[in-house]
Amino acid sequence: MDNDRLAAEDFQSVAEGLSNIRRHTHAVQAAISLGCRNGQLILGIEDNRANGVIPEAFTPHSITERSLALGGKAYVERHDAAATRVVVEIPL
Repeated sequence: MDNDRLAAEDFQSVAEGLSNIRRHTHAVQAAISLGCRNGQLILGIEDNRANGVIPEAFTPHSITERSLALGGKAYVERHDAAATRVVVEIPL
């Protein structure tokens, strides 16, 4: 896979994830993480849950579609009452 394409798609996923947090949550903080594990690029987009409000289950459709197009996957993790994290895994 072309590194420029991977970088552009990941940047778009980050921008979309932050936009989703702003539009759909009451979070006052967000965090982005980027790493590599077992030959996979791991991108995390996390928000804190304002007032401990647990959101309804959701699928980040565009981020998931973008991940699948790159041969990867996306899923949502919920950490207690503290945070929600969208994780994108893409093979390198």
